[in-house]
Amino acid sequence: MDAIVFIVIIFAAAGHAAWNSLLKHRIDPTIATTMLAIGGGLVAMPVLFLAGMPEPPARPYILASILVHIYYWSYLGKAYAAGDLGQVYPIARGTAPLLTGLGAIFAAQEYPNPVGWAGILVVVAGVITLAVFGGRGLPKLDRSATRFAVVTALSITGYSLVDGLGARQAGSAVAYTAFLYVCNGWALLIYGLIYQRKPLFEAIDGHWHLGLLTGGMSLLFYGVGVWAMTHAPIALVAALRETSILFALLLGTIMLKEPVRFSRVIGAVVIFAGLVLVRIG
Repeated sequence: MDAIVFIVIIFAAAGHAAWNSLLKHRIDPTIATTMLAIGGGLVAMPVLFLAGMPEPPARPYILASILVHIYYWSYLGKAYAAGDLGQVYPIARGTAPLLTGLGAIFAAQEYPNPVGWAGILVVVAGVITLAVFGGRGLPKLDRSATRFAVVTALSITGYSLVDGLGARQAGSAVAYTAFLYVCNGWALLIYGLIYQRKPLFEAIDGHWHLGLLTGGMSLLFYGVGVWAMTHAPIALVAALRETSILFALLLGTIMLKEPVRFSRVIGAVVIFAGLVLVRIG
């Protein structure tokens, strides 16, 4: 992989962890994720004006991605409401590389080599460590948080594959990402008005700037990931982006005062080792 592509993916991973940590700050995470999507859509409008529309062959992929992202935003918020960042984030983000790698075989005919597969399996081992021993209270599986996080992981797999393939058809990764975020913003606004009207209005009234901030960060860092998928295999980019897990654990400890547990440290080390193998592969 080109060094510049590798560096920008790590940069995006750190930023991704940062905006995820903000979702558990002050506002109900189920509302914060809706605000993020709406804010991201607003920030994306001038970007789309400058970048132009994606090419027509990419538009079916955008439609599919919108549907997947509705589940993603919804279940991400539920997961953060039910569990710690340090448990939910690794399950949601760490399971996705294995699923994406399998999906890329069928969707993009991209085949990781044995070292790459070994790295993906090591990542999953680290995720299991965090899932079983990294939650709240006693070292046991937080079933509600884990269930929501697994659905989130499936959503991540879905949009990673769809957006990786769609951006290659769009003519511009920037145009693809901006159009996607504008559409997602409208979709989540409708969702919020139907299911979250009162708490959403209250949150926007007091914390509208947080929606714009996290939405803008999400647009930027996801756009970097989509761009990387046009220059490198989808599965490899998806795996490298999961270095965000390590940043999330650090932010969860510093910003959210979540406890430092030995199991989390071990899980993080195992995940990092797996990501190194993926990079070598």
